[in-house]
Amino acid sequence: MLVFVTLALILLQVPFAYRAWKLRSMAARIRSSDTRASFTRSDDQREYVGLLHVHTSFTGEISRTYDEMLRAAADNNLDFVILTEHYSANFDTSAATLNGIHGSTLFIGGNEVNAVYDDRFLMVPGGPDAADYRLMPSVPVVDKIHAAGSIAVLAYPEKYGAWDAAFDGIEVANINTMLRQTNPLTAALDFIWSGHVDRSLMIERLVSSPDSNLRRFDEIAAGRKIFLTGGTDAHSAIGFHLLGDELGYHLASVKIDPYTEIFRLVRLHVLSHQPLDRAVLLAALKKGSFFVGFDVLGDSRGFAFTANGGEKGSGMGSEIPFEPGIGFKATTPLPARIVLLCNGDKVAEVRDSTELTATGLSPGAYRVAAYREDLGDDLKDKPWILSNPIFVR
Repeated sequence: MLVFVTLALILLQVPFAYRAWKLRSMAARIRSSDTRASFTRSDDQREYVGLLHVHTSFTGEISRTYDEMLRAAADNNLDFVILTEHYSANFDTSAATLNGIHGSTLFIGGNEVNAVYDDRFLMVPGGPDAADYRLMPSVPVVDKIHAAGSIAVLAYPEKYGAWDAAFDGIEVANINTMLRQTNPLTAALDFIWSGHVDRSLMIERLVSSPDSNLRRFDEIAAGRKIFLTGGTDAHSAIGFHLLGDELGYHLASVKIDPYTEIFRLVRLHVLSHQPLDRAVLLAALKKGSFFVGFDVLGDSRGFAFTANGGEKGSGMGSEIPFEPGIGFKATTPLPARIVLLCNGDKVAEVRDSTELTATGLSPGAYRVAAYREDLGDDLKDKPWILSNPIFVR
């Protein structure tokens, strides 16, 4: 009996060893196609890359958490990080966390706030009243966030109920949530075999495409202006630790989600004509002048999506009047399958190309999704780039 159990355990490892070999090949292909050295934008805008929905850990020695985050931001060449700290009834966590410029990265302290029925929002920037919102329904919570001059982003839309709230954006992809939906045994064995090869790419392969959240986003965007975003929901606190002390020192420790690795997964690429500062970043986010890049699949800097009707040209987040024959153009830094959608319905598609041009036949919310089909079956249906819409009314 022991022989059969041992043989079964050995055979169970074979597909995961094969997956590790495939992952190594995919990682090498992504590295070989890196375009950062020759990166230029085709328009005259500046592109700032960073993150929204990141947490520090208010446990152990907090300075170690900050140091780790600052190193991770530098390692990933991030221009900004927007922290969304959990609230406290006793103090303003958004003010207590990292704010301002550290190294070359701009940090903004925000909050993750709860409404009743456990609806949640990312409040950017945060404020001292974040804890009070947990006693209120979602509609007045969003109104309070706006009255404070902050942006309200709906988090965890798969759990959300109050769709009549006037939130500014939807987090369509949350890596933490998506990873928790995977099979635990598959995830554990994948981590053992592939975690040392490329942990970020291993996680991206495990999670599914956020199709249902995108459908919900398209339904709302068809009726009003809204932006989409993606976040890691990073905590750098998940793992296995042995014989630790109250300051966070451990004799042996395996951390599954270190900031450096998690920060590679999904990023926001903000476009602006102005030098980056707090006000410029918040204004661009509120307008929707940015796209989501799953940069673990390849650096997405340089992507552009514009509309042009006659003499008029507009980019993501813009609202423009409908004109017969209105044209759209999307360009990617690497060959991809590029899809143009209107209110969630496919309008045009090209494969293995860096450019899509198409004509819009009706008013609606037009956005682009790009996929790297050259990375193989495991990743070809995972979005590489998700644009924000151009609203044609």
